[in-house]
Amino acid sequence: MRLEYMKKFLLILSACALIAVVGIATYYGVFNSTKPQKYEYMYGYYKTVTFDSPPLPACPSGQQFGDFMTVASKEELGERIANASKLLEKDEKGLELWETPFGRYWMPPDNFIVFTWILAELAADIYGDHSVGVRPGDIVLDCGAHVGVFARHALRQGAKLVVAIEIAPDNIEFLERNLADEIASGSVIVYPKGVWDKDDTLELNVDTYTAGHSVILEREEGFATVSVPLTTIDKIVDELGLPRVDFIKMDIEGAERNALAGATNTLYRFKPRMAIAGYHLIDDLTVLPEIALNAQPMYKACLLESDWAYSNVIIFQ
Repeated sequence: MRLEYMKKFLLILSACALIAVVGIATYYGVFNSTKPQKYEYMYGYYKTVTFDSPPLPACPSGQQFGDFMTVASKEELGERIANASKLLEKDEKGLELWETPFGRYWMPPDNFIVFTWILAELAADIYGDHSVGVRPGDIVLDCGAHVGVFARHALRQGAKLVVAIEIAPDNIEFLERNLADEIASGSVIVYPKGVWDKDDTLELNVDTYTAGHSVILEREEGFATVSVPLTTIDKIVDELGLPRVDFIKMDIEGAERNALAGATNTLYRFKPRMAIAGYHLIDDLTVLPEIALNAQPMYKACLLESDWAYSNVIIFQ
């Protein structure tokens, strides 16, 4: 009899131990078939930020990057563009004129490979396709106009006027060379200031590659700085007497949040479609939509996500 009780006791003890083990394992997720999904996005120089859920919905598939994304990476597509391009001349300053599949461009020496990546991004509709990007008759603000690639693209899409806003003195010279005919015809206005949340003067951290100048992001030690003037988008619109703003492209190396804060009146009055770089600062994907929606609550935002570094763009419409 005592042996029977002992067997029952051991059986109950074993069952309790098993239940305890299962409970602990379940608590720590040992038996979960899938771990909670994490969402990772690129920002800065090959850094990543992780969210438990997507900070923004993905843009509809029809608005995603063009066919080039399916056939080549950024570097591969850039190489194809480079192979289809040729150096036409160098001037007395050493500045280079290149013939590319997207037209002729003046640029500084030793910048051509990075420049082909910029052309590759344009080929992939990084700032939105015809459904959310530039449309015929648009008045466009190109914030961070660089040497004029997007401005020329916008005109080809039918833009009536492009205001090419550029902060870097060296880039302004290239803009004026590359868009000389368009400036003469009145379809492009070069505005030689940066966009910010107030009138100011700040030090611009000069990047070796002219697409990376920034008043926010630090560059390698020893890089030059230059004082540059800043103003707001609202003041630019008033100063130029623009009747409306239809589209804003903005890629200004981490200053996007400040520029949006200086555009609240423009966003509220005109609700322009926007393509804003969302990959410079760690919280861009949450902060930039918040600023835009505070100015214009009717905006809907989605993310054009790319596996390319520095290529996640927030679309507002």
